[in-house]
Amino acid sequence: MNLSLQSIVKRFDTVTAVDGVSLEIRDGECFFLLGPSGCGKTTLLRMVAGFCAPDEGRILFNGQPVNDLPPHRRNTGMVFQNYALWPHMTVFDNVAFGLTVPGRTCPAPERRERVGRMLKAMHMEDMARRKPNQLSGGQQQRVALARALVIDPACLLLDEPLSNLDAKLRLEMRVEIRRLVKQLGITTIYVTHDQKEALSMAGRCAILRQGRVEQVGPPRDLYERPANRFVADFIGGANLVPGKVRAVINGLVTIATAFGEWTARDLHGAFQPGAAVALAIRPEALHLRASSGTDLNRFAGRLTETIYLGEATEFWIRMSDGFVIKALESGPGIPGGPALPAAAAPAVEIPFHVNPDDVIVLAAE
Repeated sequence: MNLSLQSIVKRFDTVTAVDGVSLEIRDGECFFLLGPSGCGKTTLLRMVAGFCAPDEGRILFNGQPVNDLPPHRRNTGMVFQNYALWPHMTVFDNVAFGLTVPGRTCPAPERRERVGRMLKAMHMEDMARRKPNQLSGGQQQRVALARALVIDPACLLLDEPLSNLDAKLRLEMRVEIRRLVKQLGITTIYVTHDQKEALSMAGRCAILRQGRVEQVGPPRDLYERPANRFVADFIGGANLVPGKVRAVINGLVTIATAFGEWTARDLHGAFQPGAAVALAIRPEALHLRASSGTDLNRFAGRLTETIYLGEATEFWIRMSDGFVIKALESGPGIPGGPALPAAAAPAVEIPFHVNPDDVIVLAAE
């Protein structure tokens, strides 16, 4: 099913939760609504489901407006953040519930077959007679997902379905949901504030802030070519260094900052000398104690903090003007040097360099 959101506005008293959102979601696409708490993503999802109506704008399913259709006539399946399972019902009855409401009722043999097939797909067939309080969080999440899918919806709506799970189980369920969505070819709208979920699962994402869309695109585009400071910082985190364009020569832009001069690619010819900008530098783009073979973007600062993350180590480097820039390196230590204990960190000076291709120049806000 193709979905079209056209200039959607939703207000709650004096608060505008969704402010003129327009989106096109393609048939079979796994589309993410991503943003911080309070940005309007869940309100937008609830309007698609029919639980609340927009104050302005239109919602179209396959070109047909559905603003006035109640939820049960929209052929959508929804997985809520808290799963919303009936505590007095068995797993089987919870999954079968959608097949017993008016408009979706079916004969008992067909209902048993459809529920059994869905429980098997979720690896839950041996738990059909259990109650929700006898299940783990991951198992409850699978039941909620089975209940949403058993009705054969044209669109699957997921409202932060993994937020209540531990880190290991979240990773497992990401893979499971991605597999199911791909296998079924169902149009999916997934709400989350977790960047890793979006980067690992989405076909495309819409980044929302204060009810408005900041950027739409595939995860790689959002990460490597953010539209503004907010997107650069929200997706994966970035060092945002304020500066001013000094010169643009042969596709290279030179930017003056408080602790030195940077060089970056001017991919779009968008910046002129004197323009105020922000440099977005991903922590993994900093190369510590390694020779780059060039004098471009070479700096040094004092190490103030080391944070061990298991698969990587984060280093906080204080520059001459007091700005702290963060670097991320695989493994426990600095390439070319011994591992550094946290107690010795303030006494260590660290040189680093950044490839001009890895410096993202954004307009100042």
